[in-house]
Amino acid sequence: MNQLNFTFDEKLSSRLDKILAKHLKPLTRSQIKMLCSSILVNGKIAKMSTKLKNGDRVLFVYKDLEIPTNEGQAIPLDVIYEDEDVIVIDKRQGMVVHPSSTTPKGTLVNALNYYRLKSSPIKDEFSSVISQNAPLPASMNDLLRLGIVHRLDKDTSGVIVTARNIKTQEFLKNEFKKHLVKKTYIAILEGVPKDREKVIKTSIFRNKNGKFIASSNLKKGRLAVSKYKVLKIYRGFSLVKFRIFTGRTHQIRVHAKYICHPVLGDAIYGKPLKDFSLALHSYKIELDIAENKHKIFKAKLPLRFKKAFLACKKEYGRK
Repeated sequence: MNQLNFTFDEKLSSRLDKILAKHLKPLTRSQIKMLCSSILVNGKIAKMSTKLKNGDRVLFVYKDLEIPTNEGQAIPLDVIYEDEDVIVIDKRQGMVVHPSSTTPKGTLVNALNYYRLKSSPIKDEFSSVISQNAPLPASMNDLLRLGIVHRLDKDTSGVIVTARNIKTQEFLKNEFKKHLVKKTYIAILEGVPKDREKVIKTSIFRNKNGKFIASSNLKKGRLAVSKYKVLKIYRGFSLVKFRIFTGRTHQIRVHAKYICHPVLGDAIYGKPLKDFSLALHSYKIELDIAENKHKIFKAKLPLRFKKAFLACKKEYGRK
């Protein structure tokens, strides 16, 4: 455990979490909250929202923070495709894309870096960056996100495209930024949407509890556009294809909640289920991976989807 002991000496009062963030840079307030063991102000238990006054004595006890690393780790990868420009992965559910203070290792980046150095028949530019600490351009000087041009949630499986050189990384980032990439997901939803096919156009923003929510008021947050089509119907569930035209955090999950049919097994926007994990899968990505080099990558539906289908048939039967 670590301790931070100080006296607040500013004239204007301020929230405790803001002051802690100043003392514990570069940690964010959410990271500080996660690491917190106990807080005392003037010897009494306090909260992150406590307002400090001049002269208040603070004792903050917090857990050790493991430093994120891009070190290669021998973690199995399902490689769909690779060439001199990209490595395309079918990411398994539960894998975080890149290291951070909350997941310092065991990520896709750690697995990719091991694969680059030890397993791939193609030695790419980033292999030398990892092994020899070669310099990177200032615009992408983040070794914890080396090759990452888009992300999937931890519990979302499926296709993810990664770059293996600086030129391709910059090219792909621009393709995603300009919304030139066609992304298709498959999900199992609770219930059956009234409209079998529809475009959902909303804003998405965080509420006071930190969750993302959708609103028909497009001035309230960031624009999010999705299109869905119901593929199969079960009594109580539906198999749905989503195409997303924007890349907002949790976009499909939030939009599924917005139409009152959350993704099956979504513990944040739906209801946690004992027998089902999040039924959301990045099924297909269509994009240019270089000038005049168009590709389509697919990842077959994972076993958890097939188990869900069998459970639906067994309990409810086909409609």
